[in-house]
Amino acid sequence: MSGYRLSRIFASGLVGAVVSALVLTSASARAQDDEPKGESKSETKSEAKGEAKTDGSVSLSTKGKALSSTTEADSDHAMYVGAFAVGYLGAADIPFVNAASVAYPQNGGVLTMTAEPAVVNAPVIGMRYWLSDLIGIDAGFGLATYSASVTQHYAVLNGQSAGYETDVKTTAPSSLGMLLHAGVPLALHAEKHWVFEVIPEINFGFSSGTRKYEAGFVDPAAQPPILRNDVKLSGMRFDIGARVGTEIHFGFIGVPNLALQAGVGLYLQMLSFKAKGGGNPDPNGATPDTSYSGSSTTISTSVLDSPWSIFTKSVAALYYF
Repeated sequence: MSGYRLSRIFASGLVGAVVSALVLTSASARAQDDEPKGESKSETKSEAKGEAKTDGSVSLSTKGKALSSTTEADSDHAMYVGAFAVGYLGAADIPFVNAASVAYPQNGGVLTMTAEPAVVNAPVIGMRYWLSDLIGIDAGFGLATYSASVTQHYAVLNGQSAGYETDVKTTAPSSLGMLLHAGVPLALHAEKHWVFEVIPEINFGFSSGTRKYEAGFVDPAAQPPILRNDVKLSGMRFDIGARVGTEIHFGFIGVPNLALQAGVGLYLQMLSFKAKGGGNPDPNGATPDTSYSGSSTTISTSVLDSPWSIFTKSVAALYYF
């Protein structure tokens, strides 16, 4: 338990340090914006960077989208209204189950399954598109799949004869994880290099896999054994909530299309996992399938629990095109 607590403290400190750095960077960027600039110099810089233009009394983004009064026309955000961004959108872990095994009693008793909760790591890579300077769309997808096997060669010697040789293949439990993410970022205010945002969002993920019972080495002259039923493995994750925070564009160092997001939030999270199978189909000693499962429901602020979960992992990078 001490290692887990230390990891939580370290991760919390790391997130806090990054968020603090972003806040200081934002303050520095705003201080630069407050420096007096000549009109002609401002216009030249705007033209060079391809920033938003003004059409009469209406400000337009570089993609020709009208800007509202909450977005400054010379802000980095205004440059990318109507543009796409790609990046990591935060969620990663999907519940799973490992080491599922069944205890088979002799001459009666209790048939039980034991297992260990685990996760499939499927980081969500996605896109953001700003429909207007106020409303955007986030969509992302994470995928992870795993399979492995080992082949062992046997050479059976029968006294002085050559005997025979055979290969025995053993497979590890397989796993597949998929995670979908959707969000609606709302840009409530945008100045030069930063945007204040509220982002309602949702995640849905599932995992599946199989643990196979295999015979191993069997003498070809012997009767093949009756194998126990495969153990089916599965998991599910559902999150819904919202984050509040800042998106910082790196226009103050000449890279406005690179942005970092930082924020805190409130969310509802539901997790579950299950392993089922392992029954014996042999008519002379049949046993039913058994199972092992678990679930949890959490309602929490983003800084209350593990700092690496969806809304707590509040720093992410976006690159605009």
